[in-house]
Amino acid sequence: MSTISESNAPNSSHHPPDERLWCKVCHTDGHLMIETIEPHTSRAPDLVEVAYSCAKCDFFYTHPATIEHVSRVLDRPGASFNLLQFGDDYIHCGEPMVTVGEELWRISNPVHTKSGQRDKSFDVYLQTKILRCSCGFQLKLPR
Repeated sequence: MSTISESNAPNSSHHPPDERLWCKVCHTDGHLMIETIEPHTSRAPDLVEVAYSCAKCDFFYTHPATIEHVSRVLDRPGASFNLLQFGDDYIHCGEPMVTVGEELWRISNPVHTKSGQRDKSFDVYLQTKILRCSCGFQLKLPR
């Protein structure tokens, strides 16, 4: 689940699997933030599907990459990430988050009608699971 908009994808955002992760606007990998890592559809042992963004110019990329190229970005000195999705796991502070419970979440939208009539509210209920990091960061995901 990415928190960065995919609206800023450059025209040449296709990368061959053996190409390193790179921002084609900034011409560097120094500002890259890994968003998600998923298994590659070919099931190749050293390929993953990676999504990442550039924190400097806000461009978003997604393509197959080798595990080696992804690890180069993750292992950079000073590299940090807020939240990383790795398959079905979510990682914060460098460790997998754990499920601590479930919650029924209510989303309400008041609807104002003509004067003299009662206001109405439309509600939607969503079952969520709650994940927590040891630092206290918490995430609610739809079940």
